[in-house]
Amino acid sequence: MSDINAAGRGVRIADILRSMVTKGASDIHLQAGATPHMRVDGELVSFEGVPTLTPEQTEQIALAMMSEAQRELFRHRHEVDFAFTIPSVARFRCNVLHQRGSVGVVGGRGADGFPAWVRARRRLGGGERRRGERSRRNLLVWTTHTGLTSV
Repeated sequence: MSDINAAGRGVRIADILRSMVTKGASDIHLQAGATPHMRVDGELVSFEGVPTLTPEQTEQIALAMMSEAQRELFRHRHEVDFAFTIPSVARFRCNVLHQRGSVGVVGGRGADGFPAWVRARRRLGGGERRRGERSRRNLLVWTTHTGLTSV
């Protein structure tokens, strides 16, 4: 029997995230044309029983996790970072972006509800960006015990 029964009802993000917590995964990766993956002990592994995601499914999953304000920001900027909580399960940090003409989702959690790259940034003195502060669109790469994560 598979971990997530996606037959007949589509892919539900809550099921994927619960499975992620159960397996002790640190990150999830969702992209159109691929099966969802999670990072367990530094290795990317596919979710059992979950089909390859279509562009429409990936976008529906991403939009379902966002508030209306976050959806509007995503429509305008084509990228958004936010937190998503499943009560009594965990808190997740997510990045949703347009890539290669479709939507992609990268999310993570840690022991405190934050992915390893957020904890590492805070340990190294990188604070949260303040409202109104201008941001240059550079690529930062953080290495953690779970692997390489780009921010």
